[in-house]
Amino acid sequence: MLYLAPVALVAAAGLAWIVCHPASGRGQTHTLFQVLALAESVAALLLRRRKPAAALASILAVYLLVDLEQVTGLAILLALLTLVITGRRRAVALGTAATAVIVVAMPYVHGDHVTAAASLGRALAVGAAVAAGSYLRARREGRR
Repeated sequence: MLYLAPVALVAAAGLAWIVCHPASGRGQTHTLFQVLALAESVAALLLRRRKPAAALASILAVYLLVDLEQVTGLAILLALLTLVITGRRRAVALGTAATAVIVVAMPYVHGDHVTAAASLGRALAVGAAVAAGSYLRARREGRR
């Protein structure tokens, strides 16, 4: 239940956003591609325990390509959280660095207007996922 509930939340939030924003316009992708991006994120999250670094990498690739932060943002944080809890130190460090760079740089890559506060908020979300994962890992290992 604890493994599938966050994935269901990510799927429900992404689907709700897609349904509530059906019009295509600047900065949005066709509905089919939105659904495919969400499906890829959900599939990667379902496999995150077996291959946490690969799950994070695939979600980050889709995030960078399609510019759909509303659909893939939660999936990134959940995949990063899982990597921090279960991954090796080197994978955690590389995954955290890659996530921070991609999440902060994505709006600039797509030419979106970005404020410093928005970039800071994205970086803080990544930091919060890492902090929560580190706490859960330490608690699981019996250290606190």
